[in-house]
Amino acid sequence: MKKMVPALAATAVLALGLSACGSSSGGSTNSASVDTSSLPALVAAAKKESGTITVYSQMPAASQTALDKAFTEKYGIKVNAVSLQGNTIYTRFESEARAGGSPADVLIDTDPTANFAEEQEGLLIGWSKSGVPPLLPDFPSQYVLKDYDVPLLQTIDTGFIYNTDKISKSELPTTWAELAAPKYKGLLCTTLPDTSIDNAVFFQVMLDKSGAGTLKGIGANIGTTYSDVLAENAGVGAGECGLGFNSASFFVQPMVANGQHVAFAPMPSTYYPPTVAAVNAKAQDPNSARLYLEYIESEEGNVVLNAPGSGSLGPYSPASDFPSPYAETPPSQYTTASANINTLMGDLGQNG
Repeated sequence: MKKMVPALAATAVLALGLSACGSSSGGSTNSASVDTSSLPALVAAAKKESGTITVYSQMPAASQTALDKAFTEKYGIKVNAVSLQGNTIYTRFESEARAGGSPADVLIDTDPTANFAEEQEGLLIGWSKSGVPPLLPDFPSQYVLKDYDVPLLQTIDTGFIYNTDKISKSELPTTWAELAAPKYKGLLCTTLPDTSIDNAVFFQVMLDKSGAGTLKGIGANIGTTYSDVLAENAGVGAGECGLGFNSASFFVQPMVANGQHVAFAPMPSTYYPPTVAAVNAKAQDPNSARLYLEYIESEEGNVVLNAPGSGSLGPYSPASDFPSPYAETPPSQYTTASANINTLMGDLGQNG
């Protein structure tokens, strides 16, 4: 199982202590050739580049493929998408960038604290310094994560995934405390707090709402753990466990369509994990990278990801589609969760 990389966590926490106003984009080595004066100018500049960009992404493959297909059809620029889950996306990009340059032109990931740390180090370019915001004057300002200088690309209403052969809808819990009951012994599965900052925040929210006793009771009932949510979903579908945490209808719908005996249900508390995007400060194709960012954050491109009924939500989704109002997770919550990873792991019985 992947463990949360201490250096990454520490870097993110340190960066959050700095002022966003003092952040540095680092600038692209090709910045002199970047033209974001208008969208037609950016398109023309991108057309002069290699014709292919590389994207490191944590999005599900089907979503990434649909987005890239639409972008290529519109602009004729191909996308080489590399799927990297958990902390691998950060450790790989950072090691490559520090060694002289990463092939990734764009990062799509789920940890704005890591993004901000990489902006501070000059590895990524913040949204406000990318040149893209003036090209999207109608982008809803409430979906710019101002503490991290990144735009929201997508979020999901997290919930349970359950195997309908093992658990019936009537048996689903309505409180976290119910999951500490003996009847769930061995049926629960999850990704753990040390696999990503999102998971750490999820369990920290659970701890804050329900207390350490509930967390320990749930931990005693966990039969299987996974390195990421995609592996967890597959495990529930295969019957390795009955009920998994922190999934989403976004993931479950295709599994149901493929005939797997799974279903989605809301959890007792909602956490909206953000998916965000940023441009490599030394992108090999800096204009194409910015054009891609402009497209995926435009209403035209974003609806490819977040169409009504898809199970995902984005900046242009009606407010009524959100079960509760979207709110940016503050740096303090990430900092607390990151600092408490060992405690959370201990409460879940997963230390040692």
